[in-house]
Amino acid sequence: MTLTKTMQTYLECGGFPAVQDLPVAQRIALLQSYVQRVVSRDVVERHDIARPRIAAVTARRVMGSIGKQLSVRRLENDLRSMGLPTSRELLADLLDYFEDAYLMFRMREFSVSLSEQTTTMPKIYAIDPGLAAASNAAGVRDDGQRLENAVYLELRRRNVGFRRDGISSCRTKAHGYEVDFVVGDLLEREQYELYQVTASMDDAATAERETRALWELMEEQGLDSGIIIVGNGSKRDWLRDGKVIHQIPAWQWFLELPSTVG
Repeated sequence: MTLTKTMQTYLECGGFPAVQDLPVAQRIALLQSYVQRVVSRDVVERHDIARPRIAAVTARRVMGSIGKQLSVRRLENDLRSMGLPTSRELLADLLDYFEDAYLMFRMREFSVSLSEQTTTMPKIYAIDPGLAAASNAAGVRDDGQRLENAVYLELRRRNVGFRRDGISSCRTKAHGYEVDFVVGDLLEREQYELYQVTASMDDAATAERETRALWELMEEQGLDSGIIIVGNGSKRDWLRDGKVIHQIPAWQWFLELPSTVG
C-alpha cells in the first residue's frame, strides 16, 4: 500500500484501532456509537441535560460539519424543522460541552487589522476524521474537508501550549481570500506560518484559487513563504517575486518534522 493510499485510509477510517479492519457498515456503526457514548456520558449525564435527543441530534449535525462555519441560529432552525424545538442558549451550551469533552473543536477567524477578532462564525473540526466521516450522510464525499480536519489536528499537536487562538483562519484585506490556517499570533506580530489544504492541485482553477490567497496574505503580512498541503499530488515549489509557496503531499507533511518543511 502506498503512503498516499494509507493517508486516504486514515481520512476515511480515523485512528481508532478497533475499527481498522472492519467492514464499512460495522466501522461506521462502531464510530457512531463512540460519539453517542461521549454525548451520553460526558455531556448529558455530566451536565444533567434534560433533553438528551437534542444533544444527540446536535452532535450528529456538528460532527457532519467539519471544515465548515457553524451558525447556532441555522442549527436551531434545522432542529425546529425536524420537530425538535430548542433554544440558542442550549445549543451554545452543548457546543461548549462537546468541546470540553474533546469531541470537536471550534476555530475562529482572525482579523488582519491586528486590532480585534472578527465576528465570523467558527469552523468545526472533529477530534478524529473517522468520527466525522461516520456522521456524514450516506454517499457524501468530502476528501478535502477530511484532510483539512486532519491537518488542523496535527497543527494542534505540533503547537501544544499555544494560546486558544494560536491556530486560526484568515482572510486577506484586499479581496477577502481565505487562508485555511494561520499558526502564530497576528495580534502580537509573532512569527507565524500560512497553510492551505486541498485534495488536489491538478485543476488550473483550483491551483489559482489556492495560491492567490497565499500570495496576497504573504504580501500583506510581509512573509516570504507559505505551504499548500495536497491530498493527491506531487511536491513542487511555486515562485513569485522572491517568495515561495511549498506544495507538499499530505503524507509527506505529516511525516516531516516542522523544521524540515521547505
